[in-house]
Amino acid sequence: MTSNYFKGITMTTLGVVILSFDALLIRLIDSHSHELLFWRGLLMSVIVAVIFKLKYPDQALFRSDWRFIRSTLLFAVSTISFVMAINFFAFFFMKLFG
Repeated sequence: MTSNYFKGITMTTLGVVILSFDALLIRLIDSHSHELLFWRGLLMSVIVAVIFKLKYPDQALFRSDWRFIRSTLLFAVSTISFVMAINFFAFFFMKLFG
């Protein structure tokens, strides 16, 4: 087994475990999707900004190149889709089975 293979398996397993608890916590919070998205986005951006500034102190925090804008927009869309899907399917299954 190569180290890259082991690294890939470890990262995949950690991602699945983290997302499993993330979906559970979203359901347990029991708030509106927009409020949850606001706080989730705010806290995530603050944490990422602090980590970035600690790791790269001389670089600018925001860049205006196409790769930065594209990745920011795609991450925002994926976060909104994830939270809305969790809330929608929880509501759907509650109406269907409850």
